[in-house]
Amino acid sequence: MKKCNRHILKTLLLGSLVTISTVAVGLNDNPGMKELENNSEYVALKQRSKQISAQADSINTLLTERRAMMSQVDEAEIEALRADIINLEQQAHDLSIEQGTVTRRIGAIEQSVIMDQILSQQQHVVVGEIIDDSVDESNIQSVANLIDNECFKRELDTADYEALHTAQAYESMMIKLAEEYTTTYNQLAKVAEEYAKADRASVANPLYKEYEELCAKLNELNDEMLSKWNYILDTKYFAMAYILERSHRYDILDRAALNYQAMQQSCAEQDGQYASDGLMRYAIGRSTLLSYEIEFARDMRLKPAQDSLRSIQESYKQPYYSIKPIKVEYREYMDFAPVKIGRTNFYDDSTNPIPELQVFENGTIYRIRLGKFRTKQTMTLFKGVQPMSIARDSEGMYCYYAGGYAKESEAIEALQFLKDKGFKNPELCCWKDGVMSVVANNSSKTEKATDSKVRYMVIINAQNLDNTMRQLITRIAPGKMVSRSGNTYAIGMFTDYGEADNLLTTLSEAYPTLEMGISETEIE
Repeated sequence: MKKCNRHILKTLLLGSLVTISTVAVGLNDNPGMKELENNSEYVALKQRSKQISAQADSINTLLTERRAMMSQVDEAEIEALRADIINLEQQAHDLSIEQGTVTRRIGAIEQSVIMDQILSQQQHVVVGEIIDDSVDESNIQSVANLIDNECFKRELDTADYEALHTAQAYESMMIKLAEEYTTTYNQLAKVAEEYAKADRASVANPLYKEYEELCAKLNELNDEMLSKWNYILDTKYFAMAYILERSHRYDILDRAALNYQAMQQSCAEQDGQYASDGLMRYAIGRSTLLSYEIEFARDMRLKPAQDSLRSIQESYKQPYYSIKPIKVEYREYMDFAPVKIGRTNFYDDSTNPIPELQVFENGTIYRIRLGKFRTKQTMTLFKGVQPMSIARDSEGMYCYYAGGYAKESEAIEALQFLKDKGFKNPELCCWKDGVMSVVANNSSKTEKATDSKVRYMVIINAQNLDNTMRQLITRIAPGKMVSRSGNTYAIGMFTDYGEADNLLTTLSEAYPTLEMGISETEIE
């Protein structure tokens, strides 16, 4: 089969008025039916068709020349040349419309003669949807699978027939692709719903990753459906049109072109409105293709194939394609978590180190600062508070934070809770869009502690301090003076209660039998 013939037939079925006259050009090479040599209308139409073809060729030649000149003329001449091109295109359009009218009339006259011959010979007749089964069809070899019938094998070349089988295989794949798309879309909808409910990063981030993976899969399925469905349409419409054109069945070709145009118009109007253009085009177009195949099978007297296609048409359920795209905006989730008291060894440098403070670029979160220290502290100092995080400030101090709250009122309640548990001077801190500030006047007790000048000393009742204890004091509270009065040792002073409490906790664990405590001195 010549490639030029394939081009002519494909463009015919894509519904262009110009293509109707193109097919007529091929008919002009045919001298016509001998039975119609004395039919004046038929002869005049054939002559007019040749004239139109000659005029169209001349105009096309002129258009080619004018378009080539567009890149060669000055800007002053472009407008005149463009107007000339538009005028020629209009003439070509008018000729194509006339050629279509002439061609259809020629085909109708020829078909009338053919039908009269068939009826006179009492052969098998196809009339609309009714098939005269009184004629013996034992000599007609037809099978249920449309493309396996002899008319395709005989008329199509090897490459086109193989392409037709590929298109048929793709149709089975399209059903599975549509089902897989729907299933994946439902999974995506569920993930999006769970993501919207998530209130912490540990839950939300894995969901967003799954959302991105499902979106990528849906895009792949959509692209595959578009590619395969376009291949199916091009291949099947071409194969059937080629055979119908050789049988001069222009009435069926015209209906197919109109139906194809309506289908494409409906698809074009809905492009981009739903989640998948591929699913939409397949859902809308499959019924149109089925109808065309049924009419083709009926006209070719392929009754088993016609019955099989009708059965498919009756059981066909259009996939639901009116599904909206699901778009989820990534959000930085605040790790809101209330303060609680747990095991003092919950955080461990080797198995469960205290996490670094996470600063969120967007949103607001409140945390409670338990203390600032020059060195890292042992976790026993913080009495099992969870959750905690650590950060170093601009002065290089280690800052320990507890909890995470969306509302200031909730954070203030937690602040009082920690004070009741023995924390002397916790501070309420707020991060807004990544910027931290200490919340002033967060409670009356905090105000007093902040405004007064309080100093702290660790008091130990012992006959003496051994070298191990002295080394421990030097490591935990470097630079702090150790003074003695009888059997009482005082270490300090500390300006931060947390530092004093850290030393006391460490010494109490190492020397549980000794009596120890913290003294406070208010300096005026």
